[in-house]
Amino acid sequence: MCFSAEASFAGAAVLGALGWASGRLPLPRVLIWVALIPLLFASQQFSEGLVWLGVTGKVSENGLIRLAPYIYLFFAFLVWPIWIPFALYKAEKEIGRKRVLLVLGVMGTCLSLYYISHFPHLHLKVQIAGHSLRYFGTEMPAYVWIYLLATLVPSFVSSLRGMWAFGLLMTVCFGISFLFYKYALTSVWCFLSAICSVSLYFILRDTQTAADRSPLR
Repeated sequence: MCFSAEASFAGAAVLGALGWASGRLPLPRVLIWVALIPLLFASQQFSEGLVWLGVTGKVSENGLIRLAPYIYLFFAFLVWPIWIPFALYKAEKEIGRKRVLLVLGVMGTCLSLYYISHFPHLHLKVQIAGHSLRYFGTEMPAYVWIYLLATLVPSFVSSLRGMWAFGLLMTVCFGISFLFYKYALTSVWCFLSAICSVSLYFILRDTQTAADRSPLR
């Protein structure tokens, strides 16, 4: 599997377009947080495109290029453990599921705060490894099991129509990344997860279609 600045920028463009299209759907306000996920992945992939430019020496490493790896990791370790469970918490109507999502969101938030406390001491080094990017020291973060609970489980807990498919895709992508790209897990899994977020547009579109057909409307 080969990645590059071009792949990251292309992915960012596609996800940005789908995120915009998702936001244009006539959705209830509580679903806007889910609809924004592709846009957030687009921003993360754009930042990794900048990382590629710096690592390959296509542009000088200063300013935004120097900050790009930290922006990328900000999404990977601080945004996703919080955003995913709370976005689905906001969209959830069933009390029991909502409570579980709240617990997962709190766990993700605590983990993100733990990661934030270690960011000032992070001696980050990024290198190309096997046609992927390796963020040294981040391939298997501490308390990864909490990270997996906060990012993968909410999609299976949610009663949102078809959301389980997004969770399944994310889980499969983690398995592939862990088994074959463990040395570059942070980069590869986020890239594959970004691709998985394409499914959210169709999930939200089908959710709106089902709501339009509801006899209760």
